[in-house]
Amino acid sequence: MNVLSCGHPGPASATRRCPHLGFPDSPRHSLVFTGVASELDLLCESCADGPAAELRTICPRCVAATHHPIHVERLVGTPQPIHRDSPLGGTWCTRPCAVVPWGDECLAPLPDGWLALTAEGLVALPDDGDPERLTGPIQLPAEKHKALRMREPRPALSTSADGERTAVVTDYGSHGVVLATRTGEVIRWLDIGDYNSEQVPFPFTFLPGYFVAASAWNRLDLYDAATGDRLPLDDEDPDYFHGRLTASPSGRWLVDDGWVWAPAGVPAVIDVSAWLGGDARAPRDLPVLTDRGYVWDTPMAWISDDLLALQKPGPDEGETIDGVELFDPVTRESRGLFAGPNGPMWAVENLLYVTAAEGFEVWDPADGARTAFVPGFRPTAADPRTGRFAELRDGSLRVWTPT
Repeated sequence: MNVLSCGHPGPASATRRCPHLGFPDSPRHSLVFTGVASELDLLCESCADGPAAELRTICPRCVAATHHPIHVERLVGTPQPIHRDSPLGGTWCTRPCAVVPWGDECLAPLPDGWLALTAEGLVALPDDGDPERLTGPIQLPAEKHKALRMREPRPALSTSADGERTAVVTDYGSHGVVLATRTGEVIRWLDIGDYNSEQVPFPFTFLPGYFVAASAWNRLDLYDAATGDRLPLDDEDPDYFHGRLTASPSGRWLVDDGWVWAPAGVPAVIDVSAWLGGDARAPRDLPVLTDRGYVWDTPMAWISDDLLALQKPGPDEGETIDGVELFDPVTRESRGLFAGPNGPMWAVENLLYVTAAEGFEVWDPADGARTAFVPGFRPTAADPRTGRFAELRDGSLRVWTPT
């Protein structure tokens, strides 16, 4: 039997480590990219700065045990994206549409088409039929002026999976509202307060039968989607600034892209099933995935309930890569990283879809390769139920549907 230097039988991982790592009290480590795709080695600081000791071949289990993203000191070298593009396939539909969305986050899926937020209100864009105005203008309270604001407030739209509920919120602001989609009836007004609210998109997401929203910078609450009633679940709130919320496919998990002082971006996972079961600590005791210094508010997507993709891996501002790191939500262990994805990101059927600066990209996290690229198509909305993507721009609605 082939036994590796870590003491376990093969096969070996492509990642090696220096002999000073791999113990219960291992020092912080650096990720040293080898120059071959996204392959990397794990080195202590002494080995990263000088002649490295002989690197040891280890098994994938020991890679996961050694590489704790929260303990990464720095990145050394540059990973190389893998491109093996092939034709995307699927079907395309482009039709004239004079509807003008209020911003880049103002298009969302409906079961029979799409919903746009415009300055004049909500407009349904059915697959078969003409645009239909559903409401008048959505009036949210004005945002407080802040002299040192780094991000300007902007409207954002989201819809429940059944299309019955719509949320309009102000990202990098304090206010929002949940509506009945077809009638415009107010289900719940939302207000997070203005303490550092300009630092994050409004913390909100729909779940099956519920929605989650921040009611203060450090408090999340769970609401009945039909009535807007808040579930009575009080407990001490953490010193944690909640950020963008992204639900896993079944709604079992939420990833919260929040931050803490000094400041540092510390995305965390919330067990929704425990929360619904009455565990008041579930949204308060936040299991942190990684510590990225001044970095937060980056794209994330759930490939499955068991695997989360997070962009901009690295230990601090200026020390991240354009790429993705994969995480197990239960163990919070890294499942590897690869270079390339950079932009708004969604996951459908185990693939990652990215709106990049030059067009639409498809990435396969199984081997970290880009498998398709469509120049010029830059969708702003996706329907995870059907895998469709839509772009509403320059007087046209363009939709791609996978085969």
